[in-house]
Amino acid sequence: MELLLYIYFLGAAILLSINTKPLKPLYFKIFWFLSFFVLSLTVRLNLQGDMLVYQASMDYKSFSPYYIREPVVWLGMRIIYSLLDNTYLVFIVLDMIMGLVLWASLSNLKLPQYAFFSFIIFFPFILGMQNIYRQWFASILILYTYSIVLNSSQIRRPLVTFILASLSHNAAAVFLPLLVTASKKSKILIYTLALIISALGVVQGAGTKSNTTVGADLGAIYLALFVLIIMFFLLSDRLIIRRSRSTDYMTILTVVYLCVLGLFVLGGSGRERLALMALFIIYPLLIRKIETRFVNHLTLRILIIVFGFVPLLVFNTRYFILT
Repeated sequence: MELLLYIYFLGAAILLSINTKPLKPLYFKIFWFLSFFVLSLTVRLNLQGDMLVYQASMDYKSFSPYYIREPVVWLGMRIIYSLLDNTYLVFIVLDMIMGLVLWASLSNLKLPQYAFFSFIIFFPFILGMQNIYRQWFASILILYTYSIVLNSSQIRRPLVTFILASLSHNAAAVFLPLLVTASKKSKILIYTLALIISALGVVQGAGTKSNTTVGADLGAIYLALFVLIIMFFLLSDRLIIRRSRSTDYMTILTVVYLCVLGLFVLGGSGRERLALMALFIIYPLLIRKIETRFVNHLTLRILIIVFGFVPLLVFNTRYFILT
């Protein structure tokens, strides 16, 4: 059933990418949220992997440092469970809250309608929703924070959401430099300081997390993927980096810096999850590049939709949607 739903999202994304006339905003919003709601209802009927741990933890009374250092999800679930007394409903409520945040993020980035569906079948999103739940929370919140900073000079709201992301999964804190690159007021000194802080965070975090990967250890493959993305951006811009496009390049280079550092410092789980979080930021930028730099972009639209989903079926993580 889950596989059929993901195929439905795949089909919807492709149809919307082909459609030359976007749906009316209200109709599209209803269409997307109903689709996401049905997905959440279905996915939460068959909990697997770490999701069983999250389900069991809703009734825990412990306030050990393990839960306190990432309280947004661990304690948030307990609070909602105390009100609803039903683990299934707790997951549905949290899923829909994060669906709202994701919608706001993609809207802030002014992405086309097909991107809202293709993001749901993007393999880091599926892995997060199906297994690495705290990281899924943190990744969406980081994306939302990035989208705010990119489009405004606000400080308070992105600071709050960045803190919430870091308290959902502490690894989110190392993405501080991305917020500096997105800021219109960023300075080279502040950016350098943020890079140093992030590097210290990666080193400090080495060995503090489980070394269990969500699939194969693909750290080097992810790094190669980021290099290919840089090449795609450069070729799209005909090797000319204009000031107006510098933010995207700084964002990708920052991600590569973090992933290279993680490749040498972190264990298999750490570097893999760092790369998955980074892809949450990079994927929307890829879509924006396709939309702004190519006139005949239909083929590229379909390619980015399909290739965002295919890795889940290629590697041994496919059991999340096939069982």
